[in-house]
This record gives sequence, C-alpha cells and structure tokens, in this order.
Amino acid sequence: TNDGNKLIKTDGTERMWFLDAVTLNEISFIETYTNKRKAEKLNELEYVNGKIYANIWQQNSILIVNPVNGAIEGIANLKGLQEKANQKGDANVLNGIAYDKENDRLFVTGKKWPKVFEIELVKK
Repeated sequence: TNDGNKLIKTDGTERMWFLDAVTLNEISFIETYTNKRKAEKLNELEYVNGKIYANIWQQNSILIVNPVNGAIEGIANLKGLQEKANQKGDANVLNGIAYDKENDRLFVTGKKWPKVFEIELVKK
C-alpha cells in the first residue's frame, strides 16, 4: 500500500517498512504492538484515512495501526464474513482489503472467497 508519498510493505512479522516510492529504498520501519504484545504475521495492508489497516495471516481480523508509532488503535473482527462467503477451513480466511478513497468505501475478501464485501467499521 502507500500513504501518498511512501510505499508501505510488511515482511510477515510485526514490522511495516516505509520505502521511497521512486528508488524503493527502505526509509524506516515501525513495529506493531498492542498494550500487551507485538502483532506478528502481518499480511495484507491498506492505507485508509491516515491509518494502516492490516490483516494477520490466517486470521479473520483487521488491525487499525497508527503509521507513526505502530500502536494498534483498533481491531475489527470479521469472522462472520467467512460464513457469509460460504467458505470453511483454515485456508479460506480474510486476505484482501481495498479502499475506495473517492467514495470512502472499504471492501474485504478472502482466499478462495467467491464474494467481495463492502463493510463499514464502527467504533464500540
């Protein structure tokens, strides 16, 4: 993903790397943490309204990450979507996040899912 200036990637750990969009040189990185532990196995990333949305490999949740300090500011549990996609099994998990900035819409899908879902995240 990108923040409009830099590319953002993950290496599958708790780290997110910021790269120069032209040279692809690594500029910096952040480590993602809750108040208790690091968030490992980061997978799909999407930049949404100043935050990085990240899913954890083999899990049906999205982390909302502060791109400055790596703090996890929220967690969205999307487990119910796996059933709505009529998918079962460990390999059929959330694995796609897309943001339509122009219309402020968020979409998710998963491995082998035949459907894409438009979702709205609401604070609790």
